[in-house]
Amino acid sequence: MRFEASLDILQPYGRRFLTKDGRLVTLSRELVEQCEGSGISPSMLSEVISDFNESGSRISSSYLVSMKEKQNECNVTKVIDLWITDAVKSTHVIMTVTGLGSVGELRFVYPEFFGELAKTILSNNVKYDCSSIVMTFPYMFVIFDTFNAFKKVYNNVIEGIVRMNGSSFMFSKTEAKSLIWEVDTPKVDYISNELIPNKMKSLIEGDYS
Repeated sequence: MRFEASLDILQPYGRRFLTKDGRLVTLSRELVEQCEGSGISPSMLSEVISDFNESGSRISSSYLVSMKEKQNECNVTKVIDLWITDAVKSTHVIMTVTGLGSVGELRFVYPEFFGELAKTILSNNVKYDCSSIVMTFPYMFVIFDTFNAFKKVYNNVIEGIVRMNGSSFMFSKTEAKSLIWEVDTPKVDYISNELIPNKMKSLIEGDYS
């Protein structure tokens, strides 16, 4: 599955939008579905993608947009592997969508800098008991960059892999928070230790003294 956006190019696929500054933006069907599923207007996303492409930013850009408020048990950051094409070049970026009530934060970062963005996501979500990073596919660089970022946000981290109910789980744990990934799944949970199931908690208990 490939998520694509093109600027000022007539494409035989997707939905077309005209931005306020007169640019033609085409979003692939898959990208439109992800956008609508996250509560963000595709036309708004078109405006943001056009602005990002014009900015020439090489590391990270952040945009606040209105979105339909969704009731989730956890604060969710969605990760989308995105290709943006214009008449001159094709650019590969990672787009993240984080819901903040009726406001959504869109971030764009080049894959090689995702570790820094992961650090920002974890730092911003410290206040939540439950948050998660959800991918459209289990991108290994996203997973490992996030676990490496966890060790930069927290000190005295215990990490390892445990098996439970026939599945393997990779974890990093501090006194208060844990990062847990069920291997081969597209989601990483970032939660308060109080929310860890008792069976798993007994497997990953660490000594912080």
